[in-house]
Amino acid sequence: MTSTCKTAALLLAAMGMGYLGGLLSQATHSASAQNAPVTQDVVRAKQFVLTDEQGKTRGVFALLKNGNPALFLNDATETNRGLFALLPDGTPVLCLKDAAEKLRGEFSMKADGAPYVQLTDAKGKTRGSYELAEDGAPAVMLLDAAVQVRGSFELADTGTPTVFLSDAAGKTRGAFGLKATGAPSVMLSDAAGHARGVFGVDPSGTPSLLLADATAQVRGQFELVAGAPNLFLSDAAGKTRGAFGLGANGAPSVMLSDAGEKSRGVFGLNQDGTPTLYLSDATGKARGTFKVLPNGMPALTLLDAAAKLRGSFVLGADGGPALILSDAAEKVRGSFELGNAGAPAVYLFDATGKRLTTLP
Repeated sequence: MTSTCKTAALLLAAMGMGYLGGLLSQATHSASAQNAPVTQDVVRAKQFVLTDEQGKTRGVFALLKNGNPALFLNDATETNRGLFALLPDGTPVLCLKDAAEKLRGEFSMKADGAPYVQLTDAKGKTRGSYELAEDGAPAVMLLDAAVQVRGSFELADTGTPTVFLSDAAGKTRGAFGLKATGAPSVMLSDAAGHARGVFGVDPSGTPSLLLADATAQVRGQFELVAGAPNLFLSDAAGKTRGAFGLGANGAPSVMLSDAGEKSRGVFGLNQDGTPTLYLSDATGKARGTFKVLPNGMPALTLLDAAAKLRGSFVLGADGGPALILSDAAEKVRGSFELGNAGAPAVYLFDATGKRLTTLP
């Protein structure tokens, strides 16, 4: 970051300290030659010098050799602490210095006419600045001891404010600001500058958290859907492959999807609290379920491509297992089960449901 005050200092050095000393000597001599005060409406001079009661020069207002005016302010030890001058191109500059005459603050204008304020540490390193961009948007920048920008607070061209945080290499690692809609968001980036996480709200106020991989592809998302929390997991192609959340009734469920984002498996709770596992084919149609019935007994059901029940394996009210086979019309055609006494039995039925055979 270029310092205009340093440019001014170089110009003064090139002119020679003797020139300024000559101005001071000449002004002091002229002042002592005046025997009586004279009141005038207009005073014209090439330099003015202020001295304290100890004869120390505390201020000088004079024309430099390049014809531009400059105002110097000194402390009690005659150390220059402030300078207000015009550079050869007419740019005004205000420089503030510490007791060691180190530049600590600067207020000037850039080549495009935009004003800026620059703060410097005791080693002459720029550590902070406040300036306007070409479009007039203001920005505050904070720099480390290596003069690397580590933080900035600025306005986008839409007028929305954003805070940026950078690492020692100058890569943006975090940002907090408002979108054009006015909604706030936080962004976290990796060492390559790729966004890896975003937390924000949409215009309706609904919050969401996005997690991305090294290619900036979203791989995970945690958000509210109809007011209920849901977690979504995506593959490298951005396809949703898994979800875990609450339904509108508050019941939790886990969903697994294939590469085509078709749901292939769902495990969740029904509204009555009973668990159910659903398995689906590539078209998304349910082909099997494993659940606990309201009576507390487990049941496995198999369905065909038309979603017709074709087979089930259940426990009866007495705890006896039963395998039931059905036709395309969902008519029971056969069953194999254990009775109360544990004796096996096979039942065969016709299309009308009439029992044809019983074994044994």
